[in-house]
Amino acid sequence: MLDATSGPTQRRKRLPTWALVLIVICAVVLVVAVVLVVRAQLVSVNERNVGPLNSAVKEKVLAIQAGVQAWAGEHGGTYPDPSLVTQEGLAAYISDWPTNGFSDEPMKQGTQSGDFSYTVAPDGASYQLVGYGDERKQVITVP
Repeated sequence: MLDATSGPTQRRKRLPTWALVLIVICAVVLVVAVVLVVRAQLVSVNERNVGPLNSAVKEKVLAIQAGVQAWAGEHGGTYPDPSLVTQEGLAAYISDWPTNGFSDEPMKQGTQSGDFSYTVAPDGASYQLVGYGDERKQVITVP
């Protein structure tokens, strides 16, 4: 009979180091994948909420552009001064002034979400119209 002190020693089997490293790498990849999927879903929800508003800014800036070009057509090809690119200044050229979808107020010059900026060259021969969407990002620049 073997007593506990003189019997064979039992060894526990350990995982090789490479296997432990592989398990850790898989765990890290899994965590990163989950984080990326959750982030993508949050961005997707945000885009669904503001995507139509950003698209509307583009359309409304194009309406303002049409008014600016109509004004220039009646003024010898010279584009209007920025002070005239307002609801009142272009009333003869834009029957329904665009509404800022972010604030539900008429669009105005500025860089807030849903507004626009308008600059004209000193000689009046060219202009730039920029529309601002979600988080005050430029979503359209014309021409």
